[in-house]
Amino acid sequence: NRIAKGKFTLDGKTYTLAANTGPNHLHGGLVGFDKVLWTVTDTTAPNVLNLSYLSKDGEEGYPGDLAVQVTYTLTGDNVLRMECRASTDQRTVVNLTNHTYFNLT
Repeated sequence: NRIAKGKFTLDGKTYTLAANTGPNHLHGGLVGFDKVLWTVTDTTAPNVLNLSYLSKDGEEGYPGDLAVQVTYTLTGDNVLRMECRASTDQRTVVNLTNHTYFNLT
């Protein structure tokens, strides 16, 4: 989401983020999670893709190491399910989402 003026305050400390849409910070900044190399973590289950990424403390201005896991599952009835998880070693802000578009033609 947008963070107004590229700054937020958490526990009395102000963090400055990259302003990438006018004066605001949008979708993770200049190098969001869509622009980093994720690691495939498990390939044993059919129709399942597990990916992980470690955002290091200070990346794009955010506090804490943030470990993110995403699991994509194609179910037997052709439903694509996406599950996101994140954990951190410091208090931080995170709001994971997905903006993938598919051309079904």
